[in-house]
Amino acid sequence: MGNPCYKAPELLMGSTNYSTAIDIWSMECIFAEMLRLELLFIGNDEPPQILAAIFWQFHQNTITIFMISLYLYEINEFNIFICKACLVRQLKKPGLDLAAEFPELEPDGLDLLSKMLRLCPNSRISADQALEHPYLRILTTHDD
Repeated sequence: MGNPCYKAPELLMGSTNYSTAIDIWSMECIFAEMLRLELLFIGNDEPPQILAAIFWQFHQNTITIFMISLYLYEINEFNIFICKACLVRQLKKPGLDLAAEFPELEPDGLDLLSKMLRLCPNSRISADQALEHPYLRILTTHDD
């Protein structure tokens, strides 16, 4: 359930093999939306459109997308179609430049966003790591 604009790529690709990394992705989308005052990945609320918007922004190459698909154990016709579409698009558009997208965000904030905004779920920052990140350190307290 939920709005596809906040769903992690692995969910949009139909994976049933996912972890809490999907929540990190959703939080990143909300964080980015708060900064931009608009959705980071805009589509027509259909998973294929949102997924295409994500890959378009990331300027991902076919190999990366196939690796993600292999991680999800789900090479199918839809994923191959997305890979082909991204191959054409990657020749036309540069990748997502977080510093340009969020010019008001300090370096620690950009670093946190980049660690949350990873296509591969295993490479996303965990919730515990995010709470220890310098950008959020001011929000956390440690009672020993």
